[in-house]
Formats: sequence, structure tokens, C-alpha cells
Amino acid sequence: MIFVKESIKFLMILFHIKQILSGVVERMRKIILSSMVFVGLVVTGAMVQGSGDLVRLASKQEALSQDIGKVYRMQDGSSLRTMIKSIKSGQKILRARVDNPELRNLLTYLNVCLNELEKVAQRPYTSMNAEKVLELSHSLSEGSRYIVASLKR
Repeated sequence: MIFVKESIKFLMILFHIKQILSGVVERMRKIILSSMVFVGLVVTGAMVQGSGDLVRLASKQEALSQDIGKVYRMQDGSSLRTMIKSIKSGQKILRARVDNPELRNLLTYLNVCLNELEKVAQRPYTSMNAEKVLELSHSLSEGSRYIVASLKR
């Protein structure tokens, strides 16, 4: 009988430890994700201010676009909004500095995708919304990849 009581106490302690560790892991995941977004913002700002290298800025836009689906799946709304703002500011810089009419039109389309993504990101997480986010992030990524290739020419 004593063994059963001790076993139950031990299992309850293990359960509480699991809950504590789950919370720690979740907080660490959010810290790491926020750090990734912050570094992306810092790198984007430094690239534009320092070198003015549009190719690297467009490459960064592509990388951020690819990460949007992952962030949405983690249901981390604040990081997603930060990423969208970062992409929008990068698009604004590209639009101001790119002369090519074809690329400017593509940037306009990508802005429409970003606006739609912003709307979907504010909705609750569902598989349908997740699918829409993935479609939009893919469009943003492909568009950014095309811009990178065009700027390299």
C-alpha cells in the first residue's frame, strides 16, 4: 500500500515537472523565433544603410517569405506580424530604388500578397488559413527569387 502511494506521488511529481518543462520549452521557442526575426530586421536595415545592395535585400526578403509559413504554424502572431512589417519595409525600399517597370509591377503584386497575408494572419489558426498563408508565402518567395535573379543580371 505504501509503495502504491509513493508511486502515485512520484507520478504526480513527474507530471508537474513535465508541465514546467513544457512551459520552458515553449518560452525558449518563442525567444529563439523572436531572435531570428530581430536579426532579420537588423540585417535588413544594415544592408540598406551600409551597402545599398538590393540583391542582398531581395534575398533577405525571400528568406523571410519562406519562414512565414513556419511561424504561422507555430501560432506565434506577434512574430508573424513583425515579419510582415519587415518584409513590407524591405518592399518599400526596393520599390523606391528599382527602376525596372517589370520589377516595380511585381513589387506591387507582392504588396497585394502581403496585405492579404496580413489579413489572414489576424484570423484564428485553421487548416484553411494555414493553406492560404502557405500559398501567399510561396508567392512572396517566388517573386523575391525572381527579383534577385533580375537584379543580378
